[in-house]
This record gives sequence, structure tokens and C-alpha cells, in this order.
Amino acid sequence: KEGTYYDLDVAIRKDNYIKYISSKDMTQFDSLVKADFTATSQQTEYRISLPTALNTQLDYRFNKFFYLNLSTHFSNFNKNNFYRLHNYSSICLAPRFESYWADVSIPLTYNTLYAKQNRKVLLGINVRLGALSIGTNDIQPFFKGDIASLNFYAVLRTAFPYKVIHDQDGDGVEDKKDECPMDPGEIALKGCPDKDHDMIPDKSDACPSQPGLAEFRGCPDTDGDGITDGQDGCPYEKGLAALKGCPDSDGDGVINKNDSCPDIAGLKQFKGCPDTDGDGIIDKYDECPTLKGIAKYKGCMNTDGDFFHDGIDQCPTEAGPIENLGCPWPDTDKDGVLDKNDSCINTPGVAAYNGCPAPVELAPAEKKILQKAFSSLEFESGKDVIKPVSFVSLNALAKLLVSHSVDWHLKLSGHTDNDGTPESNMILSEKRAKAVKNYLVKKGVLEGNISTEWFGQTMPIAENTTKAGKKKNRRVEMTMLMKAD
Repeated sequence: KEGTYYDLDVAIRKDNYIKYISSKDMTQFDSLVKADFTATSQQTEYRISLPTALNTQLDYRFNKFFYLNLSTHFSNFNKNNFYRLHNYSSICLAPRFESYWADVSIPLTYNTLYAKQNRKVLLGINVRLGALSIGTNDIQPFFKGDIASLNFYAVLRTAFPYKVIHDQDGDGVEDKKDECPMDPGEIALKGCPDKDHDMIPDKSDACPSQPGLAEFRGCPDTDGDGITDGQDGCPYEKGLAALKGCPDSDGDGVINKNDSCPDIAGLKQFKGCPDTDGDGIIDKYDECPTLKGIAKYKGCMNTDGDFFHDGIDQCPTEAGPIENLGCPWPDTDKDGVLDKNDSCINTPGVAAYNGCPAPVELAPAEKKILQKAFSSLEFESGKDVIKPVSFVSLNALAKLLVSHSVDWHLKLSGHTDNDGTPESNMILSEKRAKAVKNYLVKKGVLEGNISTEWFGQTMPIAENTTKAGKKKNRRVEMTMLMKAD
């Protein structure tokens, strides 16, 4: 016999379930079904697949109270089989707050059935108080008054002990398994208490009030140096067992916290500071750390006995005055006038003229030769090249100096006007003074009988605002001096 079969795939809603439950008989019900679904004639014998589904659960704990649950339900694996039971697939993500006495979760669900109705996600809620749990997977019908679509559940859980458990200390571990039956403890520790929660029972914990490590019988080692805090002189700094757990950076046997020089190896009697020269004054206060000295001179000696010890004395083996930093005043030109009082340091002179040679009393003819050489001296513009017009007067001066090579000394002083930079003028004045000296030496004058100095534009004798004034300032002055005995 053939029959009529329907592939029913529909979600019951408020607007469609009423017409079905109001049917008076099967004939009317069959008419309604035929109107909504396609009928198929088939043989009387057929096979229907079991409603196979794959379910998974994943629960993740973020901290003591907050969790996240992922649930999946996959079905309809044989969609091509006409004879099948319709089911739906779903994915649910539920954040949850959970404590011992209560929890609240908010499931967010996607399933293929509601997706056909353009409801992509269902919002639900679950609340547990003690043993009672109530909730729904979809709160929308509650607000829309859709009674047909309501889903609601309530669960009451209770326990029925099947035997009497003896637990004198009430810690959840029965007495016959409780290693500390008279003291409330931790289940994980077989009923024994663990005051500091370090998973070492108090009866075996050498430091029951401080969380510690098993290898130290429950005592802490904060700095990780292998020495427990109670035995560690420096519990927050990794150190050496020989120094009771304290560090010694410089390895001198004085721990850092007592070492005044923690980065430099030293001696215990000086709180870890070195005394290189062994004079009893530590290096950081010793101004002569490599030379043995005395405290009076800050670890130095005073070899020459003057006002400065050897550490700061510029001349430690020669006594000298304070104003010359412990050095004796020199006499560079060996004329018997100390440099500090000598106006001509490099030229021997006499005390009467502050170490400078006495000026020569020239005869009128000699004075005329010197003046002529000075007034006739000319150079090429901006250079140190002597013009030929000056040669006659310079030759006469050279002849005069040769005749007085034993007792006369000529000093040449170079000057310029202010044309150009001060630096270039200083160089030009030097070159011109030396050019005159070189010319006279070539004419037979002893080199040691001539000295030169130069001043650039710093010592004008006329205004530099006129040509005449500039010409006067471009000069090499010539001063004849008596040689020192």
C-alpha cells in the first residue's frame, strides 16, 4: 500500500501553531498540512536515519570568579536523505560569573532554525542561587508576549547521602583518610591545615606563617640565592652562603651594605676601601695614593719643605713661593733678574732697567744712521718683502752693528695699521720684523745681537683714519741697547 509522506521543516510560532491545535479531526489537520507542505507518495517500506548529533563543551577560567563557556551542537549530517528527522545545529558562547553559592551566565546562541527567521543570535540568561537554577535560552518572547515561543527551565539539585561520613573537624575529609583529623585542613593536603597556603602542611612547614618552597621545608627564599630569608642577612639581594646570603661585588670579603667602596676591593679595617701605598690613608682621601705619605699632607710628603705637598707642588724637589705654586722663580736670560721682575725675559739686561739692556748713548752720526734706517724702511704692500730703496740705509746700519758686535744689541719691534684682520696683521708684523733681522744677519751682524718682537695693529702711533696715519703705523721700530756684561 502506498502512503503520503511530508518533509516537515517548520518553526512553531504564535501565528502558525493555533490553526493546527484548533483542528477538529485528522481530516482537517491533514488538509492544513497539505496546504503548507509538499506531499510525496512513497513505498510502504523505508528507512529513517537516527537523529545523530555531535556535541562539544569548552569551559575556560579567567580567574577565581569569571569563566567563558563554548558549546556546539552539529546535526543534519545526511541532508540528501528524504527520510530523516529534522534537527538544527547551534553554537553558544556564554560568559559566566560563578561563586560557591551563586552564579549568573548570559548565553549568546546562533542556531540554524532561528537563522531562517532572520534571528541571528538568541540572548538568554541563567541564574543559580544555591541548589536552584532558573533560566531561558531566549528572553525575547518574554518581552513580546509570544507564549508559543517561550522556553524556560528550572532545576533543583539535592544530594542524598547513602552512608554516614565521620569528619570530626568538618573539613570535608573523612576521618579515616584525614591525616590531621582534629584540625580543619585542605582536601588537597589530606585534611591537614596550611596556614600560609604554600601547599606544605603546617605540621611539616618550618615557616607555617610565610609561604615558602618545598626544598626549604616551606620557608621563603625571596632573592633566590639558596639561603632562606630567616638565615639570610640580605634577604632581598642574592649573595653568598659564606657571607650569610649577602653580596660582595668586589670580592674583598666585606659585604656591600657594609662596604664604603663596594666596587673596589679593599681592606676590612677600612670598611672595604683600598690603601694602595699602605700609609693608613684610604685611596679616596689620599692625594698621593701610590706614594706613602702622612695625614698632615693628605697622604702625601713635602720633599722640598715649602708651602705645597708633593701632590700639588709643581716643583716637588725645589722649594718655591706660594705665588709660583711651589716652584722657584726662573731667570730665563740668566741676567740675575728673576722672570717675575724681568721685563725682557729672553734678553739679558740690568736690574736698573728691570732686566732689560740699558739704551745706548749714540753719537750724533750713529743716531743719524739708525734714524735713516728706520725712516727709509719700506715693504711691498701687504707683504714682508723689503723694497730696494731701503737697502742703502740698512747696509749702513749693518756696518755700524758689526763694529759694535761686542757691546750693542738691536731690538726690532714690528707694527701694522688696521687694514685686514687682527690675526693677519699680527702675522705680518712678525714676518716684517724677522725680514729686517734676516737682512742684517746676511750683511754680517751676529744673529744673537738682534731680537725681534711684534704687536700687529695693537700699538698705533697715529690715527688709522688717514693715509698718513696708516703709513706711520706701518713700521718696524729699532732700539739700540747695551749688551749685559
